[in-house]
Amino acid sequence: MGQFNGKTVVVTGGGGGIGGAACRGFAQAGAKVAVFDMNLASAEKVAQAIRDAGGQALALACDITDRAAVDALVGSLGSLDAVVNSAGLIRRDAEHDPDVFAQVMDVNVNGGMRVSAAARPLLAKSRGAIVFIGSVMSFFGGPKQPAYSASKGAVRNLTMSLAAAYAADGIRVNAVAPGWVVTELSRGARENPER
Repeated sequence: MGQFNGKTVVVTGGGGGIGGAACRGFAQAGAKVAVFDMNLASAEKVAQAIRDAGGQALALACDITDRAAVDALVGSLGSLDAVVNSAGLIRRDAEHDPDVFAQVMDVNVNGGMRVSAAARPLLAKSRGAIVFIGSVMSFFGGPKQPAYSASKGAVRNLTMSLAAAYAADGIRVNAVAPGWVVTELSRGARENPER
């Protein structure tokens, strides 16, 4: 029996590198995984791989910038034990444009807040947990990705605030801050010698 048998876990950005790995890990531990991603095909690919390996997974198209959609999707699950806020956006040099900056912040910070707020009532019932995927970029700035750096700094502080606020509901809130991970999202920066 796995540590997460009978548990339901939502992973945003579940069709991506870190999110996909989180989905597979939770499924291997016995969880039923709701793979949330903007790209339904990517989410379905991860969910199908989990099902092919004998696990339980459901792929759901989810735009975390749309509060009503997030509320409806999370609410449709019925029960929930954990959330991994892994969805993220990076636009590198384009982030110096205020509109692009706002878009990155909306996905990376506001999206995680929307999902966490929608999940709170269900997580309070299960005394569950939220994990934000931060970044080492939360500890220093990057000249080519000001929005990404700022957003991950905000995620770090949001995590601390929600940990304090949600503790009364028995919900644990933490973040991890990975360094370079080989994913599609990090490819451009990894391959750019001027980074």
